[in-house]
Amino acid sequence: MWWFAALHANLLLLGRRIEAPDAGSRLLDAGCGTGGLLARLSCALPDRDAIGLDADPFACERAAAKSGRPVCAGSVNALPFADGAFGAIVSADVLCHEGVDERAALAQFHRVLCEHGVLILNLPAYSWLMSAHDKAVANVRRYTRRRVARLLESAGFRLLFASY
Repeated sequence: MWWFAALHANLLLLGRRIEAPDAGSRLLDAGCGTGGLLARLSCALPDRDAIGLDADPFACERAAAKSGRPVCAGSVNALPFADGAFGAIVSADVLCHEGVDERAALAQFHRVLCEHGVLILNLPAYSWLMSAHDKAVANVRRYTRRRVARLLESAGFRLLFASY
């Protein structure tokens, strides 16, 4: 689908631009769904030890089969990983979902990233664009750049780049 092709291309471009911190090259696809992005990350960034996480056990099975990477069932609200376990986290359209506590999830992302680790987020923009599609895919919020910057700062992150 054109949407996922463009989304994945943008996230891979950012992923290639970041260097793995010394503390580790593990990469987490937080909210990996059925594994399309996880598979692309694994191919495009072979030096990274990519791991997936999703709340849906069925999606985890599909993601593991599709990507050939380890995938675990869990919530971004309470990540089942040790502190500082990852050099990078990619999370595409997850914080906006019903059942996700965006502040808790960002605190968890910060906790499991090593020092100088990088978080790459993709989020839907502008509340006024909320639609029937958002409801169908369980999106309950949309974002502005300013709101994302404030959320990241309150979770201990330093914003490097943000765009629409």
